[in-house]
Amino acid sequence: MIELKDISKVFMTDEIKTCALTGINLHVEKGDFISIMGPSGCGKSTLLNIIGHLDTPTSGTITVDGVDTGNMTDRELSRLRNEKFGFIFQSFHLIQGLNVLQNVELPMLYSREKLSHKEIRERAKMILEKVGLSSRMKHYVSQLSGGQCQRAAIARAMITHPHILLADEPTGNLDSRMGKEIMDLLLGLNMDGTTVVMVTHDARLASEAKTCITMNDGEITDLS
Repeated sequence: MIELKDISKVFMTDEIKTCALTGINLHVEKGDFISIMGPSGCGKSTLLNIIGHLDTPTSGTITVDGVDTGNMTDRELSRLRNEKFGFIFQSFHLIQGLNVLQNVELPMLYSREKLSHKEIRERAKMILEKVGLSSRMKHYVSQLSGGQCQRAAIARAMITHPHILLADEPTGNLDSRMGKEIMDLLLGLNMDGTTVVMVTHDARLASEAKTCITMNDGEITDLS
């Protein structure tokens, strides 16, 4: 599904060179659930951003469904992100002025899948029911708990039917009980066929993934 070959990422700031990733080789297959662990600053989020084409590597190649994405234009990359990937962040990134239903519907405005407003609304309602938020769809972000906000963010990521969910510390702002609920939700989505790659600091949650990657100093030090 996704293959990274000899990926490196270098950041330059004020003539200081920082090697965020070095020689990364990774396969992400359809139906995988991969967790990525490691100390702060080891390159976990950088790797996730490169997998999702939110950032570009300094060297190396990435193929998605057999297609080398290195020569894609910005427009083609934008289309790729919209069609293939769903993104979940620690800080939710929900829009305060919209209710839950409107937040979930939003990505469909940029989708090439041409649905009517009624079809989009029905899909959003179905996904909100799946994540346990059907009774909160008219609520605004300020009226939700942290766990409910993350459920809404997951629903928003799922509405375009992405092939892969990329989750960057999705339980980082939640207590352990809510964190376990979000992890159970991601595991359920994975059982239904969605590929998941998740960055986490929580070893207990990471151990529930099918594959656990450990990183240190920009390198993969263990894959089990």
